[in-house]
Amino acid sequence: MTIKPDHRRALACLKRRDWDKAHAIVMGMRDKLAFLIHGRVHRIEGDFDNARYWYDRAGVQYSKSKTLASEIEEIAAVLATRPRAFAAPRTGTRRSPRRRSGSRRSRA
Repeated sequence: MTIKPDHRRALACLKRRDWDKAHAIVMGMRDKLAFLIHGRVHRIEGDFDNARYWYDRAGVQYSKSKTLASEIEEIAAVLATRPRAFAAPRTGTRRSPRRRSGSRRSRA
């Protein structure tokens, strides 16, 4: 998955406690990291049923035991490391350049 500037903007809004702006940013995004941020915004707002829905879409287990600071730090860590859980599925294989064997003889 590509980390987008909107992911970073949403995180900055969370750090400023601007929940409405963070929510507006991630509402139109369609990737697991945005779903996770979306779920955390709802959790912070106390909308736990909606938070569970977005956590499920992100593929992350919902937990009420985390603090706001730890929630924000986890998002920052995801943005810094891009863990495999949020990586985009591979759509093809990477091929090595063709190797040539033997000597190259010119054809004249």
